Amino acid sequence: MEQYVIALILGVIEGITECIPVSSTGHMIIIGHMLNFEGTHADVFEVFIQIGAILAIYTHYRRTFNGFLKRKNWIKHAAYLCYILVRACYPY
Repeated sequence: MEQYVIALILGVIEGITECIPVSSTGHMIIIGHMLNFEGTHADVFEVFIQIGAILAIYTHYRRTFNGFLKRKNWIKHAAYLCYILVRACYPY
């Protein structure tokens, strides 16, 4: 199959599954196997498409991220966030 079509299909799968609670990488690997897109090129493509997804999310939320880092005592706020996340996950 044409490489551009495979890249388009995998990009759409990544875009749909990235922000929902399923494994976007797992879906890309399964679809890649179904399309016979395997090997080193497939692995490199998956890394780059993940970087693209991370950059897209950062670009969308950059004001939130940058605002958080510009706060005074942002480390204290980050530590508190980690604390409440651990508390929320702790089995009672």
